[in-house]
Amino acid sequence: MSYLDSINALRSIGVDSFKIEGRMKRPEYVAAAVTCLNKALNGEQYDKNTLRSVFSRNGFTDGYLKGKRDASMFGFRGKEDVTSATGVLKELEALYKNDIRPVETVASLTLHRGKPAMLTLEAHGESVCVSGDIAEEPRNAPLSEEIAVRNISKLGDTPFTLLGFNFENRHGLTLSASSINALRREACRQLEEALTRNDRTIHKASVTEATPYIPQEKQKYRIRLQSFTQYTDCFKNAEFIILPIEEILKCKDKISSVESPIIAELPALIYPNSETKIIDMLNKIKACGINHTACGNIGSFKMCKDTGFTVHGTHALNITNTPALDFYEKEGLNDTTLSFELSEKAIKGLGGAIKRGAYVYGYLPLMLMRACPQKSTSGCGNCSGFTHLTDRKNIQFPLICHNREYTTLHNSVPLYIGDKNLPNLDFVTLYFTTESTEECEQIFRNCLLKKKLDGRKTNGLFSRELL
Repeated sequence: MSYLDSINALRSIGVDSFKIEGRMKRPEYVAAAVTCLNKALNGEQYDKNTLRSVFSRNGFTDGYLKGKRDASMFGFRGKEDVTSATGVLKELEALYKNDIRPVETVASLTLHRGKPAMLTLEAHGESVCVSGDIAEEPRNAPLSEEIAVRNISKLGDTPFTLLGFNFENRHGLTLSASSINALRREACRQLEEALTRNDRTIHKASVTEATPYIPQEKQKYRIRLQSFTQYTDCFKNAEFIILPIEEILKCKDKISSVESPIIAELPALIYPNSETKIIDMLNKIKACGINHTACGNIGSFKMCKDTGFTVHGTHALNITNTPALDFYEKEGLNDTTLSFELSEKAIKGLGGAIKRGAYVYGYLPLMLMRACPQKSTSGCGNCSGFTHLTDRKNIQFPLICHNREYTTLHNSVPLYIGDKNLPNLDFVTLYFTTESTEECEQIFRNCLLKKKLDGRKTNGLFSRELL
């Protein structure tokens, strides 16, 4: 993404802050991006080709800004992109190398007979003191201040420069150059660590340990389907059947055959020009006798609550702690599916009173994309909305299009923890997407019997901590 060519147009309509995204980027990229944007803002000529070379991708896009939702929004890295940066790195290095502002430090080296040598470094109110080898009696001359300061001032690529030096050697001892160098390196490391440590208290909050939540009833199963064609009578005892709201309206003549209550799942993304349409759909499903909805963001949650529905939270609310559970309970959420980034240990540690559940099966959603990577420059053509991306290892990742408004990229292997005992949960959900009716039925039966699932699968983060 690059808004270089539109930066002044954005400023003219009132934008007064611009952010350059630079996580995990090399300093040459940051230098090139800052230089280009400064020149653009000043009305000067800027070198977009250099920025493109150091970025190591095949160009830029302003598709979101200009509303061009097509394949041109996606960059990929080719061999020529990898090699293109070599010609500009040295030139860009000069942009920031001369801009390094060394931290002035005062050093004190002390030698005492029979004791380890001590080096103290001070800068910006921080001070560190390190000990090294024991100073020795000299064979020839004792260590002079001139030689000592020469070794201590070899600060190289550290952020420090020597402002002052104090030396104490009253017994006329000596210390090898290698010992002084070791003292200097360790002192610099500790001082840099002390200066960059962020232990400031931003907000003092009293933390009370949550009382682990204990469900009051037997754990129930919920079935989330992408299509009504996946429904089978083996799901008739499920607590809820979850279906996309569009699918319910498309099959409203058939849903009366479903014995379990139905939850209408709202789109993960609802754009402003779709809000009226969604509210109209909510009123239509209510007329069909459906009173439950599932929402994955706080905006659609309010929309459903204002329309009079019982609202269930999906994984996309990203609930990972007790305060979040308490918040949504106070706001009127009936229950929620926890974030699938939580481990078993983290789930057990959650407090609160609201009912909660987790996915035990499914090709979980990894990413939502406004532009579909499968959409060609000529449009969607006859695409069914169910496609896939293939990575460099020839692994396929399902893509599911939602009404040509956004596309969801799903994991290449399904989560499956249906064979495990999952305490502290009121319900578990099977999240079906591209499976056939027969596959849905077999996977559900495996879960009921706590059987293992054949084929490739993942435990997700259930057995390990994310952080």
